Amino acid sequence: MEKVGNVQLNYEYYSGTDDYSDGAIELELLDYVKSDKSIMEILKNDNRWPILYHLSPVRKNILEWYPFDKNEEALEIGSGCGAVTGALCEKLKSVTCIELSKTRSLINANRNKEYDNLEIMVGNFNDIKIEKKYKYITLIGVLEYSAYYTDTKNPFVDFLKRIKNYLKPDGKLLIAIENKYGLKYFAGACEDHTGRMYDGIEGYINSDAKVRTFSKNELENIIKEAGYDDVNFYYPFPDYKLPTQIYSPEFLPDGKDLVCSLDCYDNNRVRVFDETVAFENIIDAGMFEFFSNSYFIEVGQKENKEFSKFTKERKEEFQIETGIYHSDNKRYVVKRGLNEKSKPHVMKMFDIYEEYNSKGITNLNKCEKYGDEGLRFEFLKGESLNNSLVNAVMKRDKSLCKKLINEYKNVVNNITDKLGTEEFDNNEQFASVFGDAKELVGTEACKDIVFDLIFENLIDNKGQYSVIDYEWCFDFAVPVEFIMFRAMWGFYSTHGRLMDGFMTLEEIMDIAGIQEDRAEIYKRLNNNFIEYVYGKESYQSILSAYKKINADILNSSIKDSILNYAYMKLGYTENENFKYEKKILENIISVMNEHSELYDDANKFFKTTEKLAKQGAKQNKLFLGSEIFCTELTNCLEDLNNTITYYKEMASKKDKICTELISKKNDIDEENKRLQDELEKVHQELDYIKSTKVYRYGLKNKVDKYKEQSGN
Repeated sequence: MEKVGNVQLNYEYYSGTDDYSDGAIELELLDYVKSDKSIMEILKNDNRWPILYHLSPVRKNILEWYPFDKNEEALEIGSGCGAVTGALCEKLKSVTCIELSKTRSLINANRNKEYDNLEIMVGNFNDIKIEKKYKYITLIGVLEYSAYYTDTKNPFVDFLKRIKNYLKPDGKLLIAIENKYGLKYFAGACEDHTGRMYDGIEGYINSDAKVRTFSKNELENIIKEAGYDDVNFYYPFPDYKLPTQIYSPEFLPDGKDLVCSLDCYDNNRVRVFDETVAFENIIDAGMFEFFSNSYFIEVGQKENKEFSKFTKERKEEFQIETGIYHSDNKRYVVKRGLNEKSKPHVMKMFDIYEEYNSKGITNLNKCEKYGDEGLRFEFLKGESLNNSLVNAVMKRDKSLCKKLINEYKNVVNNITDKLGTEEFDNNEQFASVFGDAKELVGTEACKDIVFDLIFENLIDNKGQYSVIDYEWCFDFAVPVEFIMFRAMWGFYSTHGRLMDGFMTLEEIMDIAGIQEDRAEIYKRLNNNFIEYVYGKESYQSILSAYKKINADILNSSIKDSILNYAYMKLGYTENENFKYEKKILENIISVMNEHSELYDDANKFFKTTEKLAKQGAKQNKLFLGSEIFCTELTNCLEDLNNTITYYKEMASKKDKICTELISKKNDIDEENKRLQDELEKVHQELDYIKSTKVYRYGLKNKVDKYKEQSGN
């Protein structure tokens, strides 16, 4: 037994060795969590996937969204380093963890040492005697490993059968696992456990590993074969490991809701098609549940929560959850702060709602206080202005686009008419959020206006647009044109591929009446607002250090893929145009082609490309596309070329020395053999002498003489 903080560790069933481990990095993790550093500090100073996987605060979302009964207890099987344990401790009366590894259990205990309702049992679940039954048992990233620790013909079913013995009659088994037919695996992502492309899709025919993931139907069959009845599937997005949204069969994403990030953090990958566009068509075809990247499975009576969305990438005081529930055949929305600091931020929305109503502005979504949870909002079923615009763009209907943008302007004007406007004065309050904007002094501004009046937040509610999200309002004046620009810019940035060849950003701004020469000012102000919400060293910015390469092989040549990767490392997007793109490309490719062996070793290829990108980044980003940037990058490439040449020369010298040493060794071996032969001859001659009568007679005389001298 051992105690860490308030946490009790039980070693009664520990075998004495850690049978499952990520290796030496776990000892680093243990040192990290024992230190005084915050999780964000640790993440900021590293870039390895195991660190992100075990410590990311987003990991907790997979259980934090679930409506647990706070008076009940949970058994967490395979608790690992405690990535989700804290969520259980916060939501339940008590939590018992079972984990094979002592090292991982110590990491868990140290990072969650403040909880006095946590016990960790170290050992194999199949060996541990469990004396009680639980309302909740969780298997988060565990079921796929069943064959390693359950030695039967049907380990996945038998493992679940054993678990059933420890569930209360009304208990719930909660499982999170990858879908082997997840869309990202078709698009080029490696199978999570084996690191091979298409391994799960092909049924692991080329893998010796025992780990297995399954399709939705396979999982349902396994669970029911183990004796369970109610099986309810949920769909974490982008996956269960780092989920930001969780859908259900009752509330599936709209075809335009999902934006698939190009970033990947666990393995380098390729991208053979656009997952965002593919998901849009998959959803429209009713196939989202089959292609969801991961599953969260609730085995037991279904809860009334249908959707959840988290904003943990923000500063702590702005982190909230938006959940959708149903009751009496009606849906409602609940927003709650994820911590004590963010609760006032949520409750401020109620004050805004009342203020708007008092001024005759009735198109804010109905809001009321909801106990200690936060705020409850009416759920509106209409189509968003964003989706209406996307449909108009897809139809190439410019007149409809103009009509919808004008309708948006009317919504903004109706609000500003009732709130009243004033001249913008660029005060300190504004600057503390958006930065200096002296160029806009004197322009029309509005105090207390909903800042996030973007197309997604306007729902057509029986012929009138209702504002469904009024999280951001400020008690100082904000330029009205800035608010409208954010809506236009946000739409164009998100749907630029659809807009290509149809409408330019300038055309859209012209319809909205936004002065084109102010666009760069508004972009700067918006970037400052993002920094205000997320922080200078935000979770999102920290993630950039963990990015692996994502090579677009469908739309790019190998040359373009190298260039896109360099841009990615420098913080630029592939959609931007650079004056000297061709020159940069030729410089990169000339080095890579001279050292074609790099293509044969992926690690060398990626590391070399990353090195040149990082060195090029030493120049200020403002120099991108300038002669200075190109000169610096060219110098970087020359240094790289010289470095490779140097190491080749060193390798050649090393080979020469090795050849000489081998030659000397051969000479020594030959000399040793000669001496061995000589020694063998001496032994043979000695044996012959020993066998002669003369030798035996002389020896007998020596023995007799010795006896006489000794008196024997």
